[in-house]
Amino acid sequence: EGVSPFYQSTTVTLACETTAAAIYYATGDTEPTAESTLYTAPFELTQSATVKAIAIEGENKSTVATKSFVALDGYSTLSEVVTLPNDALFAFTGNVVVVASPTDRYTYVKDNTGVSLIYSANKKFEVGKTIAPVWQGKISIYNNLVELVPTTELSVLDADSEEVTIAEATAADIIATNMNKVVVLKGVTYTTPDEKKNFTITQNEATVAGYNQFGITIDAPVDGKTYDIVGAISVYKENVQFQPISITEAVAAEPEAPVWRDIKADFTNGAIITSEETNVISVGLSV
Repeated sequence: EGVSPFYQSTTVTLACETTAAAIYYATGDTEPTAESTLYTAPFELTQSATVKAIAIEGENKSTVATKSFVALDGYSTLSEVVTLPNDALFAFTGNVVVVASPTDRYTYVKDNTGVSLIYSANKKFEVGKTIAPVWQGKISIYNNLVELVPTTELSVLDADSEEVTIAEATAADIIATNMNKVVVLKGVTYTTPDEKKNFTITQNEATVAGYNQFGITIDAPVDGKTYDIVGAISVYKENVQFQPISITEAVAAEPEAPVWRDIKADFTNGAIITSEETNVISVGLSV
């Protein structure tokens, strides 16, 4: 019993422990009888169907075994699949690149159309690797967070890893419409997380709610220093959170070297002259 999703086609095999029994099956709402189709070999389904089977040996009959097979729609882009309703089943046929995999349950991916979170993959993936198509899953909208939950094993292609660049964002970008994007906030300060893993990130007087979802080590901030935080934009109910993946001390930009130019300005009573060779400015007055 139960439901078995499939993409494009699936093979159905019927069996009975009583080897001498004949197996008959029917599809749809029809109940199987000795007048139904006799099972002789595995058969293929290409459309959704409910299969019911019964084993008969003489006057003895088994109970009816029932299983539903659901043909999945295939989606090749993230922009399509993330708009599906909660609990919708799907087959993903496109390629997605791993942007971040902070734990074995959270993997952030992208393609040319958008981004998403793959949840409960049960393995960490190397950043830049491409997850191989075709895989099956269902949509989970958990407290307003859209997740792709695989129902089949995920693997990666053997191709070399792609270089992944994390886009720079500002506090104004940490909004629900950017859910599941991985970005970096630069030059920020932050507070020490409380016992519930909540903390505050400040960038140019604008604040962002931080939440240590991935359990990274967050050192106490140092007064006077600023930091760069790579993290995922997430939502929890009506709240938007920035969940850190890494925190590093911001590196101050090196001052630009002075550039000297020849400037000659003639005045009625004098001239100002600069020299590239000596970096000296001299002012001469004419009398």
